[in-house]
Amino acid sequence: MSLCPNFLYAGPDIPWMNPECIGINTLPPRTHLHGFTNEVEAINAKPLDSHWHLNLDGNWKFRLYQKPADLDEGCIKPDGKDSEWDSIKVPGNWMMQGYDSPHYTNVQMPFAHQPPKVPEENPTGVYRSYFTLPKDWKERRTVIHFGGVESAFFVFCNGNKVGFSKDSRTPVEFNLTPWIVSGTNHLTVVVIRWSDGSFLEDQDHWWMAGPHRSIYLRSTAMTYLEDLFSLGELNQNLDEGSLEVDARVGFTGPVESGWKVGIQLIDPEGNQVFPSMQHEEIPVAEETRINLGHLIRFSKKIHNPELWNTETPKLYNLLLCLFDPFGNEIEWTSCKVGFRRVEIKNRELLINGRPVLIQGVNRHEHDPHNGKTVSRESMLQDILLMKKYNFNAVRCAHYPNDSQWYELCDEYGIYVVDEANIETHHYYGRLCREPQWANAFLDRTRRMVETNKNHPCIIMWSLGNESGYGPNHASCAGWIRERDKSRLLHYEGALRPEFQGDWQPEAGFNSLATDVIAPMYPEIHDIVEWVRTTKDERPLIMCEYSHAMGNSNGSLSDYWEVIRQNHGLQGGFIWDWVDQGLDLDGKGHWDYGGDFGDEPNDANFCINGLVWPDRQPHPAMQEFKKLVQPVLARAVDLQKGKLELLNRRDFTGLEDIRLEWKLEIDGETIQKGILETLEANPGQSIPIELNLAGPEVLPGKEVYLTLLYILKTACKWANEGHELGWDQFRIREFENNTEHGGFFIRGHNSAKISKSKTEIKVESDLGRLSFDTNSGRLKQIHCGDRDLLASSPQLNVWRAPTDNDGLKAWIGNEEKSVSNLISVRTLSRWLKAGLDQIRLTKERCNVSEVFTRRDSSAESGQKQPGLTSLEQNLERSLLHIEVEQCYSCGPISEAFVHHTIWHVFPDLSLWMENMVMVHEELNDLPRIGISFQLQEGFEEFEWFGNGPHESYCDRMAGVRVGRFHSTVNEQYVPYIVPQEHGNKTGLRWIILKDVNCSGLFISGSGLFEGSVSHYPDEHLYSTSHAYRLQSHPETSVYLDYRQRGLGTGSCGPDTLEQYLIPSGIHHFDYVFRPFDPRKKDPEELF
Repeated sequence: MSLCPNFLYAGPDIPWMNPECIGINTLPPRTHLHGFTNEVEAINAKPLDSHWHLNLDGNWKFRLYQKPADLDEGCIKPDGKDSEWDSIKVPGNWMMQGYDSPHYTNVQMPFAHQPPKVPEENPTGVYRSYFTLPKDWKERRTVIHFGGVESAFFVFCNGNKVGFSKDSRTPVEFNLTPWIVSGTNHLTVVVIRWSDGSFLEDQDHWWMAGPHRSIYLRSTAMTYLEDLFSLGELNQNLDEGSLEVDARVGFTGPVESGWKVGIQLIDPEGNQVFPSMQHEEIPVAEETRINLGHLIRFSKKIHNPELWNTETPKLYNLLLCLFDPFGNEIEWTSCKVGFRRVEIKNRELLINGRPVLIQGVNRHEHDPHNGKTVSRESMLQDILLMKKYNFNAVRCAHYPNDSQWYELCDEYGIYVVDEANIETHHYYGRLCREPQWANAFLDRTRRMVETNKNHPCIIMWSLGNESGYGPNHASCAGWIRERDKSRLLHYEGALRPEFQGDWQPEAGFNSLATDVIAPMYPEIHDIVEWVRTTKDERPLIMCEYSHAMGNSNGSLSDYWEVIRQNHGLQGGFIWDWVDQGLDLDGKGHWDYGGDFGDEPNDANFCINGLVWPDRQPHPAMQEFKKLVQPVLARAVDLQKGKLELLNRRDFTGLEDIRLEWKLEIDGETIQKGILETLEANPGQSIPIELNLAGPEVLPGKEVYLTLLYILKTACKWANEGHELGWDQFRIREFENNTEHGGFFIRGHNSAKISKSKTEIKVESDLGRLSFDTNSGRLKQIHCGDRDLLASSPQLNVWRAPTDNDGLKAWIGNEEKSVSNLISVRTLSRWLKAGLDQIRLTKERCNVSEVFTRRDSSAESGQKQPGLTSLEQNLERSLLHIEVEQCYSCGPISEAFVHHTIWHVFPDLSLWMENMVMVHEELNDLPRIGISFQLQEGFEEFEWFGNGPHESYCDRMAGVRVGRFHSTVNEQYVPYIVPQEHGNKTGLRWIILKDVNCSGLFISGSGLFEGSVSHYPDEHLYSTSHAYRLQSHPETSVYLDYRQRGLGTGSCGPDTLEQYLIPSGIHHFDYVFRPFDPRKKDPEELF
């Protein structure tokens, strides 16, 4: 049996397994242009309102076959029996509508065949629809437009073979005119899931199939506007622009002289720039040697044009009208023009003459319900979020996007790196060198450029992603440089042409292919060394960094510190925007690779975005927003309210921003004010002075000044009152320097101590404490007529692993992780060491009513810091319980030795001193601290420290010090793969209360970290998906001396050394104070 039925294609080859066949009967790629009947329609530019536009989106008839060979010729015939066929939505992927299944891989191909061969079992979807041509279309030319079809497809009209195409992510058009009939016309589209093109589309996203972008018909006269290339160029002084227009006309019949194109430019305020329409006659193109075809070139100087940039995206409207030789209007069209200048000088990317920092993110097209079909509303939602979180750039990863995306980026102001639909990750350096793939490489590059060339938002063209570098790339680079000199060229693979290793090339290496040094996941020290030692004149802009998989984006602040400190470092693009979770059944359950029986798969490696699939932001978004905010304050003399504000914007002042400030003592606001007027030019610093009155501050209280930068009036992407950024300063000059260590004894309650063989009790009118006589463990705290503890405090060195610690789905399959360049080494090391199940092997305790502190310096070589205030209270203590516990893990018998001293006070306060000795072989711990559980009902959570969202030692720029109120339930962060979450840094104290306000106050002599949760770590680790987690009624409490940083080790640098927890000796302490509101005002705790 033939793999390809003759009615599909009767040639000697199989077109979907022949890379030299890039299409059959396709029209040349062109920019997105729509024809209109008059000037008003062209100005409004709404295609659906055009008389020459017929939308074919909607419900089509559909049948899925297992392979192309299963098709019968009847499926393409106009009288084919399709009444029994299913109905399917177009645009859409068929696997998102109940057929076949999605398939996710990252590097590896989803099948084992060598290129260009694909499996014989190759799901093939047949789509059928019909249309009736409007009456006044019949003497005209009819073109069908496919916005994007994955992976290869044939088109039939009324049973006639129209053509064939590949490239899933760029539009393609066919001329239907020869096959149109009066009355009903039948369309059949045969979509083949796998093709040789699949080897060029090995991107890190879901493999799907079907027409995932719009399909429509457009009608033109027999002589028509074929294509348009418009540029708004600028001189060096930026005070004179040049409108450059290339317009090409197509003649279906004989070429006639006298045809003209009229040109008018409308400024951003809606005024005509030219006194009258400018006319250019179309060349007949019969000349020899100087013949450029039916092309007109129009150039006009524009004095002091309004400029396009990400802050003020001013757009002009270019109108074109095609006139026949008698002066009749044949066709109107329009496109947006932005006057802007993109160049590199002095190792800097300049936009309109100013160096800009790329505050960027990579973005896949993804919808959790519709797969690769993304609505305009979803695109706009993405752009509004990006603008609100201070992003200014997007890399289209790793293919050209839907045309509406670029229109929105033009309108709202987003710099775009547009990327060719080329990634050969599995066959990294191979296909770029093989001649049979050369046409395919160039075709995909041409289609990207020709389709999107009129969008001012695009500042760079990219040759693709992770495809090595070879002559096929070089031909694409040369073609782009000749076709469009107004933009830069980008390609990361040019730095690593044969394999994904070192990226630091010699100066000028492969400069044909890239104008920027664009490494992928570089180490911080490497980019600093590069920029300080290289002689290369290209700026460094990371094409991917800070892999945002799960609870991630550690060290963003470290990256941005060196970016701002080093000339030639100009930012980068975080990987990536959205978690690619799928919700096929609409239950809000997000699934990932392997959940659909897709083998092989790369599990949850597609869950690596800054926002959830429903576009809710991850906490890490706050970190980025803070680091790149448009205003920055510097303290000058805080006691006198003097500061300096820096305008970080590139093109606009601060007139649209007001400053709101507040002065707080331990999180309680005591003063506040507003500065309505801020005037600073781009890059300028200005002094400000706030009317601060020195407050009365009790000992141990902290004073903070917080500045909020607020949008004064609504703008296109945010409402009035939107917070653009903030700064916070501690004013120690206002503080009373007497430390209290978070601990006061309020009066002397009488308390009774009783001891038995099994239990030590301390009882008073406030409640009861209970310790185990033999082990010294705290068994229970009883207060407010109820027990507080569900488990005893104990040493904790484990956390539910983050994706950066290691993909738990890949544990046991480390070979796979290496081949896919994904790290599981940290988690593997922890598991091998047994850190997830440390075993208590020895314990002893000593109980006394008199305590004499040992000199710890001899044992630890250091003094215990910050205990003076607490030690002063020891004379009021009733009881002291010294505990020593020894834990083993893996082969290490004394992995951890935990010394604890419990000091018990009459008001039932407990001071827990800890010293933990960590074996030298355990030099990188998940965390070190204690954990325990509270009984059901302690739901109200309050803390004084960093908030309001989670933070970690290497991701805490986006949090500020304050007093925050929440619940335990609200601490849960629903990362799609359950993992460590909800941590708070810089804690001074926390409170957990029940509905009666009984509860537990926890503090310490210094800052600590901690979290509370209804999801214990062991359940987070053992559960594969967030929707499978079961909430526990008890509250797990984690108090940490320190938790390991997050890093970006899932794909990129691991956690930096300064954020690791080394072996050795660690001292930390906590104070526990139960309270009953019927007997003690909780406010007295402070």
